[in-house]
Amino acid sequence: MKVLAFLIIGLAIVGAALFSVQNATSVSIQFLSWRSIELPLGLILILSFTVGLLLAVILPLVWRFAAARDEPDKVSFADRDRTAFNQKATNKDWD
Repeated sequence: MKVLAFLIIGLAIVGAALFSVQNATSVSIQFLSWRSIELPLGLILILSFTVGLLLAVILPLVWRFAAARDEPDKVSFADRDRTAFNQKATNKDWD
């Protein structure tokens, strides 16, 4: 299984290297009045893909932790029913 994982990662690296070499034309990115330095197109595309992939993984985790922090601890129905049952059982008079 580890060999398959290393093979897939290796193929991805080789594919990214080939993609970068074939798209070696230098381009610069312009956004509003900001202009970047000239970088190879393949490098810009791979960096953009990597940033997008990382954001797609990290943002849902951030939202999940933020939502869990904002909401008070919720007790499930099973826990609430079990607690109520235990309280009734301990409050009974066995005389």
